[in-house]
Amino acid sequence: IGPDFGPSTSPNTWTVNFAYSPAPTGTKLVMLHFTGASFPANNRLEVDLGYSGGEMDVFTSADGTDFWTRPINVYTVGTSVTIRYITNGAATGGVQLDQYGRGERHSKDPTPPYASSAFDCLTNCDPFLDPAGYQQPDFATFWFCNNPPNWENTACVNPPADIRNTVAPAVGMIVHVDANAALGFAVSTCSVTLVSPDTIVTAGHCMTDPIEDAKSASVIFNYATQCNNNVPNNYSGRFFKVKEVIRQRFADGSSNDYCLLRLKVPPGGLGITPVPMRSDIPAIGEQVFGIHHPNGSIKKISIPHPGYATVTSSNVNGIGVNLDVSGGSSGSGLFDTSGRITGILSAGVACGLGYFPIATMQQDVDNPPAITRDVMLVFDRSGSMSLPGTSGQTKIEEARAAASLFIQLVRAGTGNRVGLVSFST
Repeated sequence: IGPDFGPSTSPNTWTVNFAYSPAPTGTKLVMLHFTGASFPANNRLEVDLGYSGGEMDVFTSADGTDFWTRPINVYTVGTSVTIRYITNGAATGGVQLDQYGRGERHSKDPTPPYASSAFDCLTNCDPFLDPAGYQQPDFATFWFCNNPPNWENTACVNPPADIRNTVAPAVGMIVHVDANAALGFAVSTCSVTLVSPDTIVTAGHCMTDPIEDAKSASVIFNYATQCNNNVPNNYSGRFFKVKEVIRQRFADGSSNDYCLLRLKVPPGGLGITPVPMRSDIPAIGEQVFGIHHPNGSIKKISIPHPGYATVTSSNVNGIGVNLDVSGGSSGSGLFDTSGRITGILSAGVACGLGYFPIATMQQDVDNPPAITRDVMLVFDRSGSMSLPGTSGQTKIEEARAAASLFIQLVRAGTGNRVGLVSFST
C-alpha cells in the first residue's frame, strides 16, 4: 500500500479495503499487522477502527517498520477494514499488510497439561459486544472452588458507593498475539489493573516474551455488560495501545510473577482513577475480593457483593485465597476492603489460588538485581578501516579506542563475559 506499490486512488492517498476471512463461529475482532513500513517526510498510515467518534490508528516513522493495530470493531466496520497510506511531503514510501489476528469463539487449548476435561471450555472474547446479544463463554472449571462459579457481573454491585464499584473501572483485559509452540500464533487475553495514570500491572507469565508481546498488546477497560448480561445502551468498546514494557519478572528462579506496562494515553488521559498499590502483605483472615475477565468474558467480581473472601495464607512470596476464576483471569488483582491492590493472580488450583504480592513487586522494582550479560564485539579489520575517521585518526584506531572504552565500562567480577571476533582481511 502506498506510492512504492502503484498508483494512488485519490490525490496523495492510497486506499485499500481489506476483506478478512470471517470466523465460522462469528468474528469478534480483527487486528492487522504491517511490515516493511517506510514513512518519509510526514507520510502516514491510517486504519479505521470502528470506534466512536471516528477514532483511527495513525502510524508514522516514529512507529518503526512493523507494528500491529489495536483490535478493530468488526460490528461497525463490517467485513472489510479501510486502510489509507497518505503522502505529506514525500512522493515515495509504503507499507505491506502481511498478517492479521482474528477473535472468535473457540474451544480449549488442546496441548498438555490441558488435556483434562476440567479445561474444556468455549471462550468468547467479545470486547465490542455483539449488538445481537452477548453470549457468555462455557468456562473451564479447573480453577472453580464452586460450580457454578461464585461470581457476578460488575454491574450487579449495589450501592454505587461500594468499594467494588470504585475499583472496577480500573480493571481491564489485555489482548495480544502470543507465540505458542503447538498452535503457532494465537490471540491471547489476561486481566490487568491500572495502578497509575498510564501504567498497568498483570502477571509476568501473561507476557512471557514481553518485548515482542507488547508490540501487539492493547487494553480495554470498559468491557462489561449490564447485570443481566444485556449490552448497555450506546456501548462502545475502546482499546488503548501498550507503549512499552517497564519491567517483567517470571520463570527466573524466583517467585516473581509480574509485568508492568506503560500505555499510550490519549490527550486528556484515560478518564479512569488508578487503584493504589498496597505496600505491605495482607494478614491471614483479611477480607479481599478479585475482579477479572475469565475466558475472555465480560468483567466479573469474585465473590458476589456484599460478601468478601478471606486470606488463607500470606507471605512475601504469595497470598492464598479461595476464589473462582478461569483461564484469562491470570494477572487480575486481589483487592482489600480499602480498594488497594494487594496481589496479582499468578497460579493455583481449585480452592487454592496464589496471588503474587504487590508489596514484594514494589520492593523488587525498587531494588533490581544485577543483570549479567555475555557480549561479543564484532571488529571490522577490512581494508577500508585504514581510511581516515571523523577524529583525524584512522577508522581502525577509532574502533580500537571504542572497544577499549567498552571493556573498561563492563563491571568486573559479577559474571559478565566479553568476547571478540574479527572479520575480513
